[in-house]
Amino acid sequence: MTLKGKTLLVIGAGVLQAPAIRQAARMGLRVLATDMDPAAPGFAAASGHALISTLDIPSTIAYAQQQRINGVLTLATDIPLNTVAAVAEALGIPGPSPSVAQQATNKHKMKAVLAAHGVPCPRFTLAPTAAKARAAAQAMGWPVVTKPVFGSGSRGVILAHNEQGLNTAFAAARKVANSKSVLIEEFAQGRHVCVETFSWQGRHRVLCAIDRTVSGPPHFVELEHRFPSAFSKKTQRSMQDIVHAGLDAIGVVSGPAHIDMIVTDRGPLISEIGARLDGDYKSSHFMPLVFGYNIIADTIRAAVGQTPDLFKNDLVLQPSTALCIHYLQPNPGTVKCITGKRALRGSAGVAYAEVNIIRGMEVTPFTSSHSRVGVVIATGRTRPQARDNAHHAAAQLSIHYS
Repeated sequence: MTLKGKTLLVIGAGVLQAPAIRQAARMGLRVLATDMDPAAPGFAAASGHALISTLDIPSTIAYAQQQRINGVLTLATDIPLNTVAAVAEALGIPGPSPSVAQQATNKHKMKAVLAAHGVPCPRFTLAPTAAKARAAAQAMGWPVVTKPVFGSGSRGVILAHNEQGLNTAFAAARKVANSKSVLIEEFAQGRHVCVETFSWQGRHRVLCAIDRTVSGPPHFVELEHRFPSAFSKKTQRSMQDIVHAGLDAIGVVSGPAHIDMIVTDRGPLISEIGARLDGDYKSSHFMPLVFGYNIIADTIRAAVGQTPDLFKNDLVLQPSTALCIHYLQPNPGTVKCITGKRALRGSAGVAYAEVNIIRGMEVTPFTSSHSRVGVVIATGRTRPQARDNAHHAAAQLSIHYS
């Protein structure tokens, strides 16, 4: 079935959403985009655009109705998901329901639904005040983790070991979400992993598990992703069962999802569920490089009501390579000069590299994914070789500080 003549609206036109806009244009759709930033990079590939905030639901619905769109989506961020759901409901087109969007973007609602359905997740409490947060921590046991009710990219996710640290973390989380209440979670210790899925008409498929390394406390910034996962087949089957239960609990019916998990002594726990395409280069680079699979194209098909190739053809994803996504981790300071970019890009196994470090730049300690300054994506015959290739490439950079 052809996609020509159909109109897709992409909510957001930043760096994270631009790959979907370009892909939809290549597929022959009329692509529209909304964003408040007149210089949003995705606008260049769109057939038309409007300067509308991704959170402005009434204006976005009016624009969608005026343009008679056939599908709507966003990717790599939770912020516009409620807008996507509202547009889909108002126009009667495919998309997540408002309840699914709320449960996938409000971390407290998400955890409450998971817990109510018996899906393993860290213990949690919603604290409307710092005093309630301290009481929750005392009951739960130190240390605890603060999380904004809304937000992504690990902003405001902070480990607190005592009351003084919790007061600071509570204020930071409240500021990120612009909300009075903050989620207080137990510090679930274990190995981090993310699971990528795609659903269609209630049928879920787990595509892969990817091991993660996060920065040391007090923040939890993703520093590296490695495939294939080092977890045993037994543990991965357990993760798959829990992921299916989590998607059903949240109400995900169709489309991609990204699930963060922690494998602890008491088994895998769901940390968060994102009912949308993941960022961190997994959709744009990882899937094509490892599986030769265009998950962005399938997400577009689902958004306009067409069966994704993954389900239409019962596509079997066979990995062709191991892969490591390694984020550059320079020391903090003011950059005087940087060399080695060409050597980095030319290193063995490097499939993609991005270096956002320039002279005069102030490199700060990582507090969220927004603090990161570059990435190396490297392949290899084995997981260790892919990781070694990525680390060797990153080592080619030489940074001198003022």
